[in-house]
Amino acid sequence: MLVVIILAGVYAMPRSRTYDDRAIWAVFVVMLSLFSVYPFYISLRISGLPWISPVRLVLAVLLFMWVYALRVSPDMQARILAYIRVNRLFFGLFAIFTASQILGIPTSRQPEQALIRFAVFQLYWTFPFFAVLSLVHTGQRLQTFMILFIAFATIQCLVGFLEARQERLLWLDYLPPGFAADSEILQRILQGAFRAEGYRVQGSFSVSLLYAEFLVLMLPFALFAFIDGRGVAIRAIGFLTALAILPAQYLSGSRLGMVGSITVFVLLGVVYVVRVWRADRRSMVGPFLILLAPMGLVVFFAVFAASQRLKVMTFGGGAHLASTNSRLEMWAMSPPHILQRPLFGHGAGQGAEILGFANPAGIVTIDSYWLSTLLEFGLVGTFALLALLVLSVWTGLRTYLDMSNPNRHLGAPAALALIAFAIVKLVLSQVDNHLLVFVLMGIIIVAKGIGETVFAAPSLSHLGKVKLRRRTYRAVRPPRQVPVILTPNVRRTKKILYSMRIGAP
Repeated sequence: MLVVIILAGVYAMPRSRTYDDRAIWAVFVVMLSLFSVYPFYISLRISGLPWISPVRLVLAVLLFMWVYALRVSPDMQARILAYIRVNRLFFGLFAIFTASQILGIPTSRQPEQALIRFAVFQLYWTFPFFAVLSLVHTGQRLQTFMILFIAFATIQCLVGFLEARQERLLWLDYLPPGFAADSEILQRILQGAFRAEGYRVQGSFSVSLLYAEFLVLMLPFALFAFIDGRGVAIRAIGFLTALAILPAQYLSGSRLGMVGSITVFVLLGVVYVVRVWRADRRSMVGPFLILLAPMGLVVFFAVFAASQRLKVMTFGGGAHLASTNSRLEMWAMSPPHILQRPLFGHGAGQGAEILGFANPAGIVTIDSYWLSTLLEFGLVGTFALLALLVLSVWTGLRTYLDMSNPNRHLGAPAALALIAFAIVKLVLSQVDNHLLVFVLMGIIIVAKGIGETVFAAPSLSHLGKVKLRRRTYRAVRPPRQVPVILTPNVRRTKKILYSMRIGAP
């Protein structure tokens, strides 16, 4: 009831033609920072109230501020609608993925739990994605993500090094007054830190696998900051961060981290070679690197085949055989459960219970996100999510190779991070880092479309055709006169409009 009253009050607010969203952007940055470096299991304890997580508190404040801004700001509404018009296939797949989550709720064994999980997914997945689309409307804000991700990775690496030295969670020694962790969750976290091979670094995450996955997602941004960074300082920081991520991955003891890191490095070489070749087709550097790339791959695979230690770090050895067999057994058990509800699955968050696989400790678990997706969202939801990732990767790489796009530099690292994420999820089912994945999707959409969508003043609505440099651009007049979408795909549109003195202020 309280939520309905708040939404009704927001809807009754008067609308304003101009709205300053700097405060919302600042809260979004705070939320993303807390999510990336703060342990989610440490909460604030206040007598008479439930435990309050700082991440959830800031996220709730951000949601209220964003809904209010969306209601009162026509520009923000027009910005989101413009992205939807330009990327209809992407948003169609997004709608199918969301619909599959909804349609799986009525047939779930526990509809109430499935509904709660669906609401949580929309808060942590869908909302951050649309927040990126609506708040990141300048190149400066888009480039902020590069700095933030490098900072997050640096902090987690430093925490990991100190944790490996002390072999205990650092957060437990520096809790502010009133903050504590749930004893059951904390006990499970502490038990998982020690394995047969020794202590496994976890950082601010509940398991070392999530720590390794987070570093894999951040690694492409550190590498591309070193390659494409503007200035010596950012290049040096990117290089040092990438250099620190590798030993931190090793200290986590996670094979998926090594596989993800190798994937990023291999794809980085391919993308960089293509970029150099397309930047100047008359130069011999590009063709030389293209010819050199297969030789480099051959050398890499030769070293990999000759190094038993590298094989164990990626695919595992005898000590990891039980874990591998467990995952294979889970997949073998899954077909009958998938065929029970093949289209929309058994409901969000129900995958482990439906599969019914228990580890030696007797805990029901599932170790592959793609398997849990098939069980929870069905074939339709799994296909939609995979298609979203493929389309995002394709769009990100095309954006990076578009030399006329001034914001292209974030396209490739976001795309490589999504590829590594898809591979890592073969052996990891937790969804703790999914917020970052949907933020990456939003970054790709913005990096591609920030140069195609012109949020111009109403004076642009009278335009019919603009003829410049022997090319004709037809202005499509949308409702309310904003935004103006120019077709065909216009390069340097803003520069052209500013030169004609009709651009947006």
